[in-house]
Amino acid sequence: MIRDKRLRTFLVLLVSTMALLVGCATPKPQPFNLTADQTTLTQQYVEIKKANKLKGIKKVAISQYFVEFVTKSYGGATASNAQQKSSSTVGVWANLKGIETEQFQAITDKMYEQMVEEFKKAGIEVIPVEQLKQSKSFQKLVEKEKKAPYEISSWNRTSQMFAAKGLPLYFDPNDKRLGLGNMFASQFSNFNPEKWEEKIAEEMDTAVLKANFTVTYANMETKGGQFRNKAEVNTDLKVTLIPEDTNYTVVSKNGTSRFILKEPVFADGKFIIEVKDALTAGDKTANALSSIAGAFSGTTSKTLKFDAKADSAAYKDLVEKHIGAIDNLFFNQMKANF
Repeated sequence: MIRDKRLRTFLVLLVSTMALLVGCATPKPQPFNLTADQTTLTQQYVEIKKANKLKGIKKVAISQYFVEFVTKSYGGATASNAQQKSSSTVGVWANLKGIETEQFQAITDKMYEQMVEEFKKAGIEVIPVEQLKQSKSFQKLVEKEKKAPYEISSWNRTSQMFAAKGLPLYFDPNDKRLGLGNMFASQFSNFNPEKWEEKIAEEMDTAVLKANFTVTYANMETKGGQFRNKAEVNTDLKVTLIPEDTNYTVVSKNGTSRFILKEPVFADGKFIIEVKDALTAGDKTANALSSIAGAFSGTTSKTLKFDAKADSAAYKDLVEKHIGAIDNLFFNQMKANF
């Protein structure tokens, strides 16, 4: 519960009032319906590539299971109007607070264990991690392994990457996380993980699964461009699974299948309990809070940095429910093609 009336007012401005400034033309994102028909959800959210390559699979080796938790998010916009000789730039940084490293790891481990149980219930053998580590091809695969948790940054977000306990953290050179100016992208430029995943599939007569999820908490909508008098950044604080970066890849002797989240999954639930300006220290006056909210739009250059403190239990519940829901959609499509 947000006890400070001023902070409560700021949070309302942050997640609600600014949406009104962009007008009625922008539809409000609809939350993911956890109880909706599975077929309908699959059609809306899941892109399936080459599912026929899964035919005949009886066992699976999970070579990777990681969750990327976004902890800093950025949105920026620039507007200019030559006729009025005006320009404006607005930038917003949102920092997630209140979630400890151990909690991120616990979420990752729980969701991994849940997936393993799904396979077992479906009659699919899951190769134990210790057995997988004996494979020479797997040992080659993890030569460029990164120690988790691993921080990764791009121009619009900073994330903490967590691998399920006992599993490696490695990247494909085609992964978009390695672009956008990432500092260690060059380390993977000559690395071809699928080559070694294919060898594991042959060596152990199994399918090889990689499962990746990306979770954010702040969605930034930016508006700018020519002939606009005002740049705008609108922030919506929602637990959200990011499309494309959330996916399953299954490599087998038949080929490679992919299951990709194609739309954002917006969670319907409150989890932020406190919002504070991160540019200055101490309590804020009502006027100061109004200035912070105003930084989301303007006719001059403005920057807003704020800390959003989450209730860890509420955050955990929302993340687990929605990762679980998408995992279920992916898994059901995999199972239908075994």
